[in-house]
Amino acid sequence: MGIFPEDYSIRVSELIKLWIAEGFVKAEKSESLEDVAEDYFFDLVERSLILVYDKRSNGKIKTCSIHDLLRDLCVREAQKEKVFHVTDERLHGISRDIGVRRLSIHRNGKISDGSIDIPPLLVRSFLGFGWHSSYPVDYFNLRLLRVWHMGVHKLPNEIIEFVNLRSRTRPLHLPPEIWQMTQLRHVQSKRMVLPKARTGGGNSIIVLENLQTLCIVKDFECTKDVRRRIPNLKKLGLDYDCEGKNPSLYCLNNLFSLRKLEALKCVFSAPCPSFMQNITFPSSLKNMTLSGCDLGWEHMKTVGLLLNLEVLKLKRNAFKGGEWKPNEGEFQQLKFLLIKRNNLKHWRASSIHFPRLQWLVLKKCKYLEEIPSGFGEIPTFQLIELYKCGDLVVTSAQQIKEEQVNFGNDAFQVHIHGKYGDFYTC
Repeated sequence: MGIFPEDYSIRVSELIKLWIAEGFVKAEKSESLEDVAEDYFFDLVERSLILVYDKRSNGKIKTCSIHDLLRDLCVREAQKEKVFHVTDERLHGISRDIGVRRLSIHRNGKISDGSIDIPPLLVRSFLGFGWHSSYPVDYFNLRLLRVWHMGVHKLPNEIIEFVNLRSRTRPLHLPPEIWQMTQLRHVQSKRMVLPKARTGGGNSIIVLENLQTLCIVKDFECTKDVRRRIPNLKKLGLDYDCEGKNPSLYCLNNLFSLRKLEALKCVFSAPCPSFMQNITFPSSLKNMTLSGCDLGWEHMKTVGLLLNLEVLKLKRNAFKGGEWKPNEGEFQQLKFLLIKRNNLKHWRASSIHFPRLQWLVLKKCKYLEEIPSGFGEIPTFQLIELYKCGDLVVTSAQQIKEEQVNFGNDAFQVHIHGKYGDFYTC
């Protein structure tokens, strides 16, 4: 963990991916590498070696940090044992007689003038934090690169030769050779374009069995050929600019075939209800984020009947219409629900529709008249968060809290975030 800068907010998911990519995690017979890595992490937390910052909507730890003294110890020991080397843009501490296989560069505001007198480095893992390279890629002799973790906006042409690459973040344009990187586990970017998949000799298909994360992909085409290449995908993020386009082009009905998919994010930049109508999602989904779909609330049953869904985020007119009346039997496992920016006015629901709800977040729901009063009877309910909602919604939240307290749930909270960022708890 010493590779991260001092006081750096470390994303746990990022940390686990790096551990796995570096080969620090050994597989167990009954557990995945990710599960084993999580056990490693929680062991550090229990030993008070890790500071927990934020938690996710599903209760898991989102970000953490390491004590400064412990970080300094990690850096010293790692450089002594040649596990990794931490430096800045001027490559301080690196000389001709030092072997560098893992290199972490932290920004110090002083860009090198290119006069550093050291030979090219045979680097296997290349990480940068707040730093944009002023050196050619060849300078670091990255022929056997396994980990590429940088804040760059263009993928170097040389990257296509790195057949051992396992983890990298924030690319925008991916080369066709990405489909040949069989060890790749996670590909993440704010927005990226996925190239057309090529078939090998004899129409053979290279399967990326290790690929678990693919997001955010612009105008993703879920063809049969593509889904056959990514059978074990767990997290998928999609971004569509679909105005005036034929929905059949993107084959979204094939999402159902991604049977190990646990998290799906789907964002539309323009209203495209035809893209999402009549889609069947994989039953394995636990976490879903939808934005701009512009669907009527009657289509919510497709989501509500997902048996494993625990987290649902509905943003920017994911669904539209003045009334939402869920059906009995829906959302049986849902724990977290966020609704943001829509024209919902009447929410006809009760405790039987969200029997395990723990956390409700409403943002800019200016037309909503009230939170269903029956939510006061949900035994698992813990928190309501309101952002720029009307007075009637605030009043209904306060009434739900009173009912929860009467049932003995003294820990129940209502957090109200006002128009100008003010916050209070009632």
